Amino acid sequence: RGLTGLGCSLALDDFGTGFGSFYYLKHLPVSYVKLDGEFIQNLPRSEVDEHMVKAIVGVSRALGIKTVAESVADEETIALLRKHHVDYAQGHYVGEPAPLSSGLADGGWLSNAPRV
Repeated sequence: RGLTGLGCSLALDDFGTGFGSFYYLKHLPVSYVKLDGEFIQNLPRSEVDEHMVKAIVGVSRALGIKTVAESVADEETIALLRKHHVDYAQGHYVGEPAPLSSGLADGGWLSNAPRV
């Protein structure tokens, strides 16, 4: 709680794949939940994954926590994430990985990137 008092935001990474995920969500002052790629990669083809995403987003929104989907690879997945009110996306469809050195150069992509 001391870090959040200093203005830091915390993200709970790989949510949904560990034994303590909901425990941590309840007891830690997180600002973001990152939905594990395991639920996102097959989202357009898996009713179970869609139900999982809907449930995690519902709990997160009820607690005032933003959601981030990992491993987003196509427009069909983006459409489902929008449907379920996921706040942010990351993955190859959103932007290819790039060398950190290219982003740090004057005027590089990292100098203007939002901090999440």
